[in-house]
Amino acid sequence: MDRRRVAHERRMAELEAQVREAEAQTDASRPADDTKARKAEETRILEEMAAVEADLRARLGPGEVRPSSPPPATAPSRADAPSAELARYARGTPRQENQDDEWKPLVDPRVVLDAIRRSRNLIIATTLLGVLLAAAYALSLPKMYASTADLLIDPRSLQTIGRDLTPDQLPSDASLAVIESQARLIDSASVLTPVIEQAGLLKDPEFNGTLKSAGVAGFIASIRNVLSVGGEQDATTLETKVLNNLRKSLTISRDPKSFLVSVTVKTREAEKSAHLANMISDVFQKQLGAADAQLAKQATGELSARLAGLKAGVENAENAVQKFKAANDLVDVQGRLIDDDTIANLNNQLSAARAETIRLKARAQSLQGTTADSLFTTGLPEGLNSSVITALRSQYAAATQQADGLATKLGPRHPQLIQAQSQAAGLRRQIEAELARIRNSIQIDLQRSTQQEQDLSARLAQMKVKYAGNNADMVKLRELEREASAQRSVYEAFLLRARETGEQQGIGTANVRVISAARPALDPLGPSRRTLVLAGLVLGLLAGLGLAILRGIYASLTGGGRGEPDDGDDAHPFSPESGESRLAAAKRRARAT
Repeated sequence: MDRRRVAHERRMAELEAQVREAEAQTDASRPADDTKARKAEETRILEEMAAVEADLRARLGPGEVRPSSPPPATAPSRADAPSAELARYARGTPRQENQDDEWKPLVDPRVVLDAIRRSRNLIIATTLLGVLLAAAYALSLPKMYASTADLLIDPRSLQTIGRDLTPDQLPSDASLAVIESQARLIDSASVLTPVIEQAGLLKDPEFNGTLKSAGVAGFIASIRNVLSVGGEQDATTLETKVLNNLRKSLTISRDPKSFLVSVTVKTREAEKSAHLANMISDVFQKQLGAADAQLAKQATGELSARLAGLKAGVENAENAVQKFKAANDLVDVQGRLIDDDTIANLNNQLSAARAETIRLKARAQSLQGTTADSLFTTGLPEGLNSSVITALRSQYAAATQQADGLATKLGPRHPQLIQAQSQAAGLRRQIEAELARIRNSIQIDLQRSTQQEQDLSARLAQMKVKYAGNNADMVKLRELEREASAQRSVYEAFLLRARETGEQQGIGTANVRVISAARPALDPLGPSRRTLVLAGLVLGLLAGLGLAILRGIYASLTGGGRGEPDDGDDAHPFSPESGESRLAAAKRRARAT
C-alpha cells in the first residue's frame, strides 16, 4: 500500500510538472495565437488527471478517501513556481504510462543516502574510536631498527695446492646446495651461541625476556606473566630463551641469482642491530674456518693411521720380489733383468755381424775378376778403395808413358828404354801383388765375420732357450712387481695427501667474505605514528560509513525508509487528503490557463 501511494504521488507530481511546462510553453507561444493547440493540450492533461484521480479512489477504497471537496483556493498566477516536493518528484521520477508497472531497484539509493545522513553521529563516533585505537597502538608499538651485513659465499673453496686459487668451473646444482647449507648454518646454535656469549645477551633485557613493554603490549605481557606458572629460570632455560629470541630477530635471505647472503638483525637499538649483524658474520666466518681445520685435522689423522700399514705392505711386496729373483737366478740391473739385456745386446751384435759379412762378400765378389789390366782399362771397382793401388796406378801410367816416348826415339836395346820398360814392369808387379794382398785380406775378414755371425747366432739361440725356460718364473716375477708397484703408488699418494692436509690445518679454505658490513639504521622499521593515526582515522570513517550503508539497505528492504525523516527533511508523509488536494490544485491551475 505504501508503494502505491508513493507511485500515485509521483504521478501527480509529474502531471503537475507537465501543467507548469504547458503554462510556460503557452507564455512563450502566446504571440503565435495558437489557442486551439493549447486548449487541446489542456484538455488532454485534465482528462489524464481525472483518470488518475479515479484510479486513486478505486485503489484506496471508499473508507480511506473523504469526499469533502478541497478548500477553495485562488488561481495561482502563471509565474508561481511549483512546490519543492512536486519539483523534487518531477525531477526524480521518469514519465511512464503505467506507474504500477515501472521497474524499481531492490535497494533504493535515496533511502541509503538518507540513512547515511541520519547516521552522522555514528560515523563520527567510529572515526574517533579508530583514531584512539590507532594512537594507542602506535604509542605501545616499540621502534625497531634493522641492520644488514652482506656476505659472498663462493661454493668453490680455496685451493692451496696448485696454480689457481679457485677451480675454473662451477657445478650447477651442487653449488646451490652448498650455499643453502652454509646459509642455514648462520642461524644454527654453533654460530649464535658464541655471539650470545660475546655480546652478553644473557643480561640484555630485550633478549632475556625481562624488558617490559609500554602501552597495550606491556599490559598484555603483564597479564601473561601473572597467569603463567613457573619458578626461576635456570641457566639452560635462559640460554635457550635468549637463543630463540635472537633467532626471531635474525633474518637470512639469499638472492637466487647470485652467491650473496644477507644477514639482517632487528632490535630496538640501531647500534645493537649493526653490532650483532657484524658479529654474526665474523663468527660465521670463523666457524667455517674452524670446521675446515677440524676436517683437515681429522683427515690427517686418518691418513697417518693408514700410512704404517701401507708402508709395511710396500716393504713386504718388494721383499717378495727380491727373494723370487734370488731364488730363480733372475738378476737385474737398474730394474732390468740381465738376461733381457743380454738377449738384446746379442741381437744387436748379430745384426751388425750379418751386415758386415754381406759387405765383405760384396767386396770379395767385386775384386774376384780384377787384374792390373782391368784397372788400367776400366778403372778401380766400387769395392776397392785402396790408396796404394791408386798411387801405383798413377806411377805405372807415368812409367808406361815415359817408356813409350823413349821407344820412339831410341832403339829396342837402348839402356834408357830398357830401364823405363823395366820400371813399368816393376810397378805392374807391385799392383798385382797389392791386388792379391787385398783379396786375401778381404777373404780373411769375410771368414772372421762369418764365424762371428755364427757364434752370435749360437749364443742368441742359447739365451732364447734359457729365456723360454724361465717364462713361468718371469710371469710370477711380473705379477710380484705389479703388486709391489701398486702398493708403492697407494703409499706415496697417502703420504703426499697426509702432508698436504697437515699443512692445510692452519690455512682457511672457506671462500666467504664480507662485502658490505652492517651500519646503524637511521630510521626505524614500519610506518610512523602519524601514518598509523591517519590509517585509524580512515578505517574508522570507513567502518561508520559501512554501518550507515547497511542501515540504509536494511531500511530499504523492510520498507521503513520513507516514514522516518530526520530533522532536516522537509518532506511530509503521504495521505489521501494531501494527494487529493494536490490533484485539485493541479486541476485549477490547468483550468485557469
